Amino acid sequence: MDITRTRLITVVEAAEMIGLSRSKVYELLADGHLPSIRIGRTRRIDVTDLDAFIERHRVPATPASTTSLRRHSSLETETAR
Repeated sequence: MDITRTRLITVVEAAEMIGLSRSKVYELLADGHLPSIRIGRTRRIDVTDLDAFIERHRVPATPASTTSLRRHSSLETETAR
């Protein structure tokens, strides 16, 4: 690990970045789902670990069915009238 490139953020900053509550981030830390660095009584999260967490939980997009697409386009047409 290259210390000069490591960016550590607080739990609150991490929560804001990924749109979760502070409590949920602490839960992820306690469960071992998100690594952290303990400095005294505080915790810091490496942004590369946060990025890796996001990638591990990314859900691939699924193609919409043609029926769903037709229904959506007909709703747009009705709205435009």
